[in-house]
Amino acid sequence: MYYLDTANGASMFREARQHTDFVDKSALIDDLYRYARKENKYRAITKPRRFGKTMAANMLSAFFTKGQDAEELFSGLVVEERKEIWGLRNSFQVIHMDFLPELGEAHSFTQFLDRIRIRLRMDLVEAFPAMEVTDVDDLPSLLSKTWESFVFILDEWDAVFESGFMTEEDRLSYVLFLRGLFKNRAYVHLALFTGILPIAKYTSGSPMNMFHEFNSFGRIGFEEYYGFSEEEIQGLIENRRAQVQERQVKAQERKIKAQESQTQAPDRRSQAQER
Repeated sequence: MYYLDTANGASMFREARQHTDFVDKSALIDDLYRYARKENKYRAITKPRRFGKTMAANMLSAFFTKGQDAEELFSGLVVEERKEIWGLRNSFQVIHMDFLPELGEAHSFTQFLDRIRIRLRMDLVEAFPAMEVTDVDDLPSLLSKTWESFVFILDEWDAVFESGFMTEEDRLSYVLFLRGLFKNRAYVHLALFTGILPIAKYTSGSPMNMFHEFNSFGRIGFEEYYGFSEEEIQGLIENRRAQVQERQVKAQERKIKAQESQTQAPDRRSQAQER
């Protein structure tokens, strides 16, 4: 599988949890899910780089994706205390796309978009072998034929706009592709886009108006889940300070043991000579 129900999000979130600077942002799962199956189920988070958008996307994928072990991975985090959402862990078909790696493999917009279409089509055919597939079925048709609802997580959706090969015609084609995939689709249980700049920068009119966007420039929301608060920064500083102190103590202990060993060595040699 390339995008559907993969373990990629869980693997990356597991690595994030083991990092020294991990901060629990798992309440986002509950706050975001309240929009599922509603008219405003389309959410877009646009923030500058290094604000934790990809970590959050991996966290959501790890929690919702069928076949993963969220109980172990999220043990001890805030979301475990939210009983209603906790009962929904690993319950959904999740389509998780990170467009930045896809862009690295593409040399043209056509190649970029064709790869996405082909790979998602392959995923659906593999996951739903009983589904009747025809050559004229596009992605919305196939997704509808599954009779399933999906959680969509599209990370770095706007990365392709920064490539050197995008023309104005390509930009329009990409936006229309996304509109056709998402707008007024019953198979969308919940959709999250993450990117850098506001959607309005890339679109005009209504092609992407189904998305409720939260960013640093206009509508504010979910800000507590992206970047660090002053309290979280202070906690990280204290954690780092404690780690440094622990290393200093251990280094001092090793130094003392080495000195004791050197002091005892002549005594042992003297005792050996006397015998």
